Amino acid sequence: MVSGKVNPYKFSERREQKRQKRRWRSLKGYWQAGLCSTILWGIWQLTNAPLWYLYSLDQVTIEGEHLLTEASLKSHIKLPFPQYVFQAEPKTIGQQLQTQAPLEAVEVNRKLFPAQLVVKVKERIPVARAMYRGKNGYLDRYGIWIPASSYPQKLTPPLAVLGFSDHVSRHWAELYPLLASSPVKIHQVNWLDANNLILHTELGIVHCGDYHQDTLISQLEQLDRMRELPKYLNSTDVRYLDFRDISSTTAKFRSSIP
Repeated sequence: MVSGKVNPYKFSERREQKRQKRRWRSLKGYWQAGLCSTILWGIWQLTNAPLWYLYSLDQVTIEGEHLLTEASLKSHIKLPFPQYVFQAEPKTIGQQLQTQAPLEAVEVNRKLFPAQLVVKVKERIPVARAMYRGKNGYLDRYGIWIPASSYPQKLTPPLAVLGFSDHVSRHWAELYPLLASSPVKIHQVNWLDANNLILHTELGIVHCGDYHQDTLISQLEQLDRMRELPKYLNSTDVRYLDFRDISSTTAKFRSSIP
């Protein structure tokens, strides 16, 4: 026969086990909360440590400069100091530099240990001299005009442009490669008259008329075939070569002799 009485010792033992489990859960919760607080405090301390801050432009490194100087480029970067390194906006810094300096592209990267900014630049390389609104300057390969004051030293590209305007700028990106690759050396481009492209070459002055890419290619090829011209003509007696009618088998000579 089974007795209905509960063993008081077993009941007390189970109650103590439950009590221990509750204590363990409480201790585990306190331990987890303390660990999380410690980790968060550590992260806060780490992220606010001095080594994560920018204190001056000495922590900015410029790479890729050749015609420009590191000091001149840094002078265009406007940052409040001290500043948490992750607060520095690469896009904003890039825009500041491209607005103020002759640069094709700018890449800005944040670096740690120690905190610094690395700025990689691609300069605009002057390929021609050109005046614009009475000021001396240069053209890059895309037809962008750059004030001469943008560079710390005077530059002397071998090509000069007269009559720089929006018209020249629009066509320069396709015109310049033709001039640069011409077998006959070209010293100057005169586009004062938008309807007559005039080239000053080693063989003399050439009037090309209205500019068309295909036409100019043919004109330069014809000019190359006339390399022996100085042997048969006195250059002082020829004002210019008239290539405006390229369909003609022989270019016309505009003589300076009456």
